[in-house]
Order: sequence, then C-alpha cells, then structure tokens
Amino acid sequence: MRILVVSDSHGRNRNLKRVFEKAGTFDAFIHLGDSQMSLSSLRELCSCPVYAVSGNCDMDRALPGSIVLELGGRKAYLTHGHRQFVSSGPDRVIAEAEQSGCDVVMFGHTHMPLIDYTYPGMLILNPGSVSLPRQPGYEKSYMIIEITDGRWKPDVFFL
Repeated sequence: MRILVVSDSHGRNRNLKRVFEKAGTFDAFIHLGDSQMSLSSLRELCSCPVYAVSGNCDMDRALPGSIVLELGGRKAYLTHGHRQFVSSGPDRVIAEAEQSGCDVVMFGHTHMPLIDYTYPGMLILNPGSVSLPRQPGYEKSYMIIEITDGRWKPDVFFL
C-alpha cells in the first residue's frame, strides 16, 4: 500500500498538482488540514480513497476535526493539530491518539516535516507544507508512506 500525505496547501492547488505529478501512483490520499478546499474538491483530485481533516483555515464543515483510520495493520489518528497546540510540542496530540487506541499520529499545522520514532509505541508523522514551509531551507514538502507486510516506511519528499 502506498499513501500520499500532505498538509497546509492553503489553496495553492498548483502545488498540489505538482505533488500528484511527482508522487506517481498511490492507494490513498490524506490531507491533514488547511487545504482551503471542500471535501468534494479534494476527492476530485484522485481516484483513490481520500481522507481529510479540517485545519484552522478551512471553512468546509464536512471536514472532521480528526479521523481514526486503520491502515496496513496499524491504527492512525489524523488531525491538523491546531486544537492540540502542536506548535508547542506533540504531547496533547499523542495523548489523544493513545486514548483512541492508535499507534500512529499524523498532523500538520507546524509547516515542518517530521518523522519521529522516539515516543514508545507511537509513530509521529507530519508531512510539512506543500505551500508555506517553515523548516530550515524552506522547501515545500509532502510524505509518502509505503506499507508492506504491516511495516510502515514513511519518507519526506520535496517539491
């Protein structure tokens, strides 16, 4: 299974289209908020299942605040992260993920990519931003997760 994960596109659909061109084929698409698009518009971007959450800049009420999703033998908690104050650290979002029985947490909001294995029993992922990056070097980023035989291999890519 191959999953494309993005966040914080902020209505810059040209950047999303570039990500789709570079990413190749994938089996699921996850947008972790601040797309500034409707859920139906996000679903029109690809023919695979689309999972999207609401960010602090989204207006579509059809977008949920969080999603719990089973993928490749693991349970993932998807949220934007602004309600959990992830800019100050991941503790609150990790606690919510644990309460939901998840062992993977994915969030956006910080505009900085992150793959973190340091929390016992929890994989923490953030694809960064495809439009307004904030990490050193300011490269627009997205994530692809390859899942084979229950093993997750997340990787960050740059536009």
